[in-house]
Amino acid sequence: MSDVLEQLRAIADGRGSAPDKELHPDADLLHSVATYLDLCAEAAAIEREARQRPVPYVGNPEFDAAAGRWKEKEAEARRVLNRLTKTRAATAAGIYAKATIIATRRGYMQAPGFALSLATDLVGNPTLRASLWPTEVG
Repeated sequence: MSDVLEQLRAIADGRGSAPDKELHPDADLLHSVATYLDLCAEAAAIEREARQRPVPYVGNPEFDAAAGRWKEKEAEARRVLNRLTKTRAATAAGIYAKATIIATRRGYMQAPGFALSLATDLVGNPTLRASLWPTEVG
């Protein structure tokens, strides 16, 4: 997954296709999405490892320590998600990047405001709307 997220960051920085390109109009949003997905992947890996321990239950000091670490990552991811909810996507790439969050393991359940933000960006982008619903244009 990190190769894909690095590509997302490269697109945001203008390194995607030509090294001298300008920053992408949704650069901050693309970076934030990559950060959110990184944090979710890290939290899931910590949780998976903790649950595979011989005694994976609350009260076990090793499990409790791991649970604390994955909950910290999830809390940090939620803070990034809250910022993203307030960030308007200006391009199709930004809208698509926001959509990747909805597809994450728990994203759609914990983020109804974010899902609404994505829908608002989608219907508010006339270029993308015209490509998705051409009969509306005219």
